[in-house]
Amino acid sequence: MKIEQEIIASIRKIIRAVDIYSNRLKEQIGLNSSQLTCLNYLSEYGPRSISDLGKMLNLSPSMLTNIIDQLETRLMVERVRSDKDRRIIKIEMTKMGEEILSNSPMFLHKKLENNLSDLSPEERKKILDSLGLLITAIEAEDVDSSPILASGENVVGEPEITINQDGEFKPKHS
Repeated sequence: MKIEQEIIASIRKIIRAVDIYSNRLKEQIGLNSSQLTCLNYLSEYGPRSISDLGKMLNLSPSMLTNIIDQLETRLMVERVRSDKDRRIIKIEMTKMGEEILSNSPMFLHKKLENNLSDLSPEERKKILDSLGLLITAIEAEDVDSSPILASGENVVGEPEITINQDGEFKPKHS
């Protein structure tokens, strides 16, 4: 097998591993990684406005509103109005959300972080440089790199990037 084919096969393996992890997560706790990441951020940083959460998670307000609506329907978060200014609404995690989060498996990106930290600084730098070359090779420099590590999730919202007929990534509004 040519080295180029081996590289592509390795990338496919990574994509499939992320998909498998996301599917297992959905089966085990009934949440996708976007929902779980949102709960994790609320647990770590406390109640936040949708705009604050959107900035932290690098998600559009429409995508995040959908995620919050789904979590609220399942009683894992609630929208709470400020006593001082009723126009301000914060998203708070409920006891149910805390319980689900405490029983959830480790995030894939946390697992990856832990394993990467076992490598030498030189090895980590080599991986980073190689990934940069791959990103350039597939012309994906403008693709979002949000903290949510999942592929194939059905998150409602408009993508910022589209793929044209030649397989090139292009900004949606250009």
